[in-house]
Amino acid sequence: MSVTFTFGRYVEDPRFGTVLMCGADHRHECTSADPCEDNALYGTCDHADAATAACGCEKYDINVSNTNAAALLERLGYPCDAGDELCGQADPGEILGRAMTGNVGRDDQGTPVLVYRQPGHATFIDCGVPAGYFTDRMSAITDLAVEARNRGLLVVWA
Repeated sequence: MSVTFTFGRYVEDPRFGTVLMCGADHRHECTSADPCEDNALYGTCDHADAATAACGCEKYDINVSNTNAAALLERLGYPCDAGDELCGQADPGEILGRAMTGNVGRDDQGTPVLVYRQPGHATFIDCGVPAGYFTDRMSAITDLAVEARNRGLLVVWA
């Protein structure tokens, strides 16, 4: 399970009314010299993950595990309980300020990998996080927020 921080925008859908669309607008004009095949043929980017680098439509997406998303949201000032859905939206200016200050005074030394084994039971592996992980993710969220503001979009996570 994972959570992706990305662009969001409200659009009018003829069947459902106003809906929040998550992700880049795949109807953008690709500026890559070598666009993915779908973009070249149809002008959109409904493609396999392997082709996303060609058009850059996921350049600002930040995908993290549910556990790390909950920790990031807490650092951003959006605390969540264990049973909460890890989804939301924010104005890019709001999330920009929170991302720029979210690690101030916080420990970002990382956590080690832990392996829990019990005979006759499943092995549980906690992958931990490397030192500087939250600083890196906050920097990426800052970049996402700046680009969302430039494009007139929201920042969403789900």
